[in-house]
Amino acid sequence: MTTCEGGKEWDKSSQSIACPGHEEEWEKKRPGARGFGLFLAIVAPVAAAGVIGWFVWTRVLDGRFGAIRLGEDNNGQSPFVRYPIIVISAIVALAVSIPTILGAIGSWASSKLTRTRRYTSRSSFARGADYSVVNTDEGELLGSDDEDEF
Repeated sequence: MTTCEGGKEWDKSSQSIACPGHEEEWEKKRPGARGFGLFLAIVAPVAAAGVIGWFVWTRVLDGRFGAIRLGEDNNGQSPFVRYPIIVISAIVALAVSIPTILGAIGSWASSKLTRTRRYTSRSSFARGADYSVVNTDEGELLGSDDEDEF
């Protein structure tokens, strides 16, 4: 839109501003969320989530979520649902624990097959290769005594 005459040349800047008298035309070319539309875009998803949560809580869960029921039956839960869930959970628990069990068996077997001689000499108690002994020479630690004498 270059219908402005004189003054600042808004069409050559990065900011878009409507020319005087052409505001309605400018608004039609640049639609955006304003007023009630913006309100609905914010409030409608929150309201829908609340309604869905209420429906699930009251109709699907029937208020049983988090309740501890001791000594009651399974509330009519079908064995066609209950037993497959038990079988699937057992299979998953077994599949997850197999690597840990095999690792423990492997480390036990390797400890039985290899012979380790522990603490058979004084050097067995020595620290690892990255340990360095502190120099006990007093002159090295505190500086030489020659500098103190005048």
